[in-house]
Amino acid sequence: MCNVVNWVREAVFAASLLFCALGSPGQSVANPGAGLAGASVPQRAEAPAKVPDQLVIIDTDVGDDVDDAFAIALAMQSPEVRILGIATAWGDTKLRARLAERFLQETERTDILVAVGLQTHPGQAR
Repeated sequence: MCNVVNWVREAVFAASLLFCALGSPGQSVANPGAGLAGASVPQRAEAPAKVPDQLVIIDTDVGDDVDDAFAIALAMQSPEVRILGIATAWGDTKLRARLAERFLQETERTDILVAVGLQTHPGQAR
């Protein structure tokens, strides 16, 4: 259980770094050139057309490496993507689902559903 707790801590830490680097979804810098002397930033006359959200279901083996946590965090930050749910795959899928749920709780995205995939065992083909 200690390994699970450590993994969740590392994944949440990694996601928080990613969130800090990317900013909040939809966040923009109002005038990025304001601090430059004499510089002006051209402003658009009209807002770009809204692109419809891409609906996504993430199928993941979260818990082995931090790459799945990064992928989920990146999808959560993307303004073009709306995550409908996360499904767990490979091995102990119940544990993976608990990890995904904990990750979503820590990132305050409990609106995303988590589904437990079919449990497989290490000897079975992937």
